[in-house]
Amino acid sequence: MATHASRLFSLAKFALAAAPLALGAMRKRPRIPHVLQSHNWDCGLACVEMAMRALGVAPHECSLRTLRTRVPSTSVWTVDLVHIICSFGIKFRFLTTTIGVNPAYKNEVCASGPGDLPETRT
Repeated sequence: MATHASRLFSLAKFALAAAPLALGAMRKRPRIPHVLQSHNWDCGLACVEMAMRALGVAPHECSLRTLRTRVPSTSVWTVDLVHIICSFGIKFRFLTTTIGVNPAYKNEVCASGPGDLPETRT
């Protein structure tokens, strides 16, 4: 089973694959800047920053600091990343293998309270 970080990296790669659709035909691939996560919980936000910067969003508009203000806590879920990417006007189709929250993760200790669960944010 893929790790959470590898799934988030796949999401970032997917967003970049959709870049030509969002930006029109491009002659060359965009350069993907490397962004280090600042905390053990913001890997998805780092991936979003890399994707947005590669798509031409100004660094100050999509910095980790800015992106952190767009989520309600340090429990960042895929649905949060989708909302952030959409807020930049990027059109993509998000695909998943599970309808709703994956019950396989019900025993994971990754939320600090009921408001941190993804089903309360959708």
